[in-house]
Amino acid sequence: GHNHNYVRCVVDGITHITTGGGGAPLDAVDFGMPYVVAGEGNTLSYCKIDVQGYDLTFTAVRSPENTVIESFTLHHEVPNPPDPATNPDPADLATDVSIFADISWDAGAYAVSHDVYFGTDPTPDAGEFMGNQTGTTYDPGTLSTSTTYYWAIDEVNPVGTTTGSVWSFTTQDPTYPGAPSGPDPANGITDVGLTGMLSWTAGADTDDYDVYFGTNPTPTDWLGNTSNTTIDPGALSASTTYYWQVVANNYFGSTAGPIWEFTTMPPDLTAPTPDPATFASAPAAISSSEITMTATTGSDPTGPVEYYFDEVSGNAGGSDSGWQTSASYTDTGLVSATQYTYTVTMRDGVGNEGGASAPSNATTFDFDPIFINFQPAASPVPSGYLADDGSVYGDRGNGYTYGWDTLNAETRDRGIDTDQRYDTLNHLQKSGASHTWEIEIDNGTYDIDVVFGDPGYTDQVNHMNVEGVLLNDPDGQDNFDEHFGVTVVVSDGRLTVSHQGSAVNSKICYIDIYAYIPPDVDPPTPNPATFAVAPAADSETAISMTATIGSDVSGPVEYLFTCTAGGGNDSGWQTSDSYTDSGLSPGTQYCYTVTMRDSYGNTGTASTPSCATTDADINPPTPNPATFALAPSADSDTTISMMATTGSDVSGPVQYYFDEISGNPGGTDSGWQSSTSYADTGLTGSTEYTYTVQMRDSLLNTGIVSGALSATTPAIVPDVTGQAQATAESNIVAANLVVGTVTTSYSFVVPAGDVISQNPTGGASVPPGTSVDIEVSLGVEMVTVPDVVGLAQATAESDIVAVGLVVGTVTTSYSETVPAGDVISQNPAGGASVEIASSVDIEVSLGVEPVTVPDVVGLA
Repeated sequence: GHNHNYVRCVVDGITHITTGGGGAPLDAVDFGMPYVVAGEGNTLSYCKIDVQGYDLTFTAVRSPENTVIESFTLHHEVPNPPDPATNPDPADLATDVSIFADISWDAGAYAVSHDVYFGTDPTPDAGEFMGNQTGTTYDPGTLSTSTTYYWAIDEVNPVGTTTGSVWSFTTQDPTYPGAPSGPDPANGITDVGLTGMLSWTAGADTDDYDVYFGTNPTPTDWLGNTSNTTIDPGALSASTTYYWQVVANNYFGSTAGPIWEFTTMPPDLTAPTPDPATFASAPAAISSSEITMTATTGSDPTGPVEYYFDEVSGNAGGSDSGWQTSASYTDTGLVSATQYTYTVTMRDGVGNEGGASAPSNATTFDFDPIFINFQPAASPVPSGYLADDGSVYGDRGNGYTYGWDTLNAETRDRGIDTDQRYDTLNHLQKSGASHTWEIEIDNGTYDIDVVFGDPGYTDQVNHMNVEGVLLNDPDGQDNFDEHFGVTVVVSDGRLTVSHQGSAVNSKICYIDIYAYIPPDVDPPTPNPATFAVAPAADSETAISMTATIGSDVSGPVEYLFTCTAGGGNDSGWQTSDSYTDSGLSPGTQYCYTVTMRDSYGNTGTASTPSCATTDADINPPTPNPATFALAPSADSDTTISMMATTGSDVSGPVQYYFDEISGNPGGTDSGWQSSTSYADTGLTGSTEYTYTVQMRDSLLNTGIVSGALSATTPAIVPDVTGQAQATAESNIVAANLVVGTVTTSYSFVVPAGDVISQNPTGGASVPPGTSVDIEVSLGVEMVTVPDVVGLAQATAESDIVAVGLVVGTVTTSYSETVPAGDVISQNPAGGASVEIASSVDIEVSLGVEPVTVPDVVGLA
């Protein structure tokens, strides 16, 4: 078939056809169909086709004995030799090619295979023949760096071979890895912790690293090899200097980084802070059998910090946590309605154990919360909830007895709200029928959360009674009415929810029932508050302090630091237990108290005032030494301006002193001034002046003098035009300038030897040592008058003009000897020396003067 799309084969009179599908060529196929040959029973005839290059072999076979009926081969001639290969990769003449690169190309049309030539010979031949292949990619192996390779692909088919172009590329130069940098711990640092990772910044072109580490200043102990930029050195010893070096590696070689060092901290002999430990969240019951608590996170240079929660009441079920890394603990398996007492203690990674916290109590609930969701029976039940599907009050088989006064089949699942508790509901009132829902529960006081409504409709007014407490719908028909924290009292062994008579189409979504917890009316402890770290000066303008961390069942605890003396700043209520008062006056006493409150606003008593005095200001302004913001710079030949970097000081204002220290004529100090800028005037031109600047504050704390900076006033170029050359050059040198290029020119105006012009011009301001070029007059230019006597007039005039002269008066005369049109005479004569542009008069011949022949005919 055309393009090998299909083959038709006839065997024993039966036609069989197969296709390659979509133009795909058939390489090797068997195809056929069973049929019955008379007298031979069941049999199967089929064709076998085998394609090898451009030879197609057809074989007709009869089975089961696989007898070959007939076989023949067709050879298909390729019409053309192959086209040459194209699109080399790497591209021809490419540079910086990887030494690991493969070569590839696009096969030429009609090519069956490819002869590959590769090497460093610019004319690849048999010595570079790598073989024949059908693929269009060749791996030459790892190449040499900085080497030019030549390659060619000859395309082959049965018709012939097409020689390809010679391509070339040059491999990359050796690229060694960049040196590692940026060590962590930083080089030379001290007080490094005893645990942690070593890390560094990678250099370029790096595959992996060898790390050497130890106490030898030239580390030779191999720590390991890694492709990362971090490595764990293991546990370190206290007060020890360690040295380490990272060697970067790649295929081409290695580059060693510098040797870095650090010193570990002294032995840790202190327990974690705060010491004693405190509770961040005091013990609190979360059920009838569980109490949870959280310690204030400990801080220690030798981690990790561990926590031990100790149940100290000894009541049944109470358990210690054991040492653990978590700062939180939940004690389980407790007895309901029982008080338990806890402390917490911390220790660090080397076993330094701090003091136990103050004991803190919590009482388990006598009742576990109950969560009921009102929903169709087939709807998913929210996590942690029990389902109520409208069944009549009774034992639900889940440990609880609850339900409706009559069967209530008005449940709904709207499939709208993402919170399943709000998406499902049942009707307390619908179509005139009202219902009451109850759950069996011990007599007592409870807190409930209850939600009424419908996510899909606003056709309800939700006025409800819960144990006689009326929960009104405050805004009429809407989607939801939420009532949280409602306190009710059960006295008949059942908690009852009922429809209030004036409500319409009221619906209930879910109800949560909790044991009643009396409101928290106690402030955080300790009360009065205390300072864990008393106020202390940080600097001339700042005082810092830290409160003892407060504990309260109604967290989080907030802190108010109040400045009671000195005029400092209050903190305002904040959750941080630390405060820094800044912007204070140097050498001044400030007093502070701290007060705590919980999330209910229960506020404790302020601590006893504690005072601190800011440091006296003995420091000069910064920067110290002073610096120039704008270096001294000449504005003119008599003025130099400069500007100091603005100083900063708590005892302002800052003053500045600009000091001229060269002593050159005219230089003047500024004296102490409040301006950061200074202009020194009345200076001498072409003179260097040197300045420093110094600062002081209002207490006369004087800083270090800046580095000296210089500026030179410019020179004024003298006007030397019209002066004799020697005089001009002397005046230029006297102005601290340099005689530059001297050129000469002829001048009709300026006498010989005098200056015609100069550059720069007179009066210009230039740096000292600038070159001044001058042009000196040669006087008027003289030329030799050409001898034009005997020349044709035109030639004579051309010669006169050619030497810079002017043709003057032209007269004519008859001449017996000079041909007409030629010059008889000139003035000045040829060979005379005259000023350029002078006139030369010429006399031009009219030839022999004609005469009139007298008429002598008839005369004697």
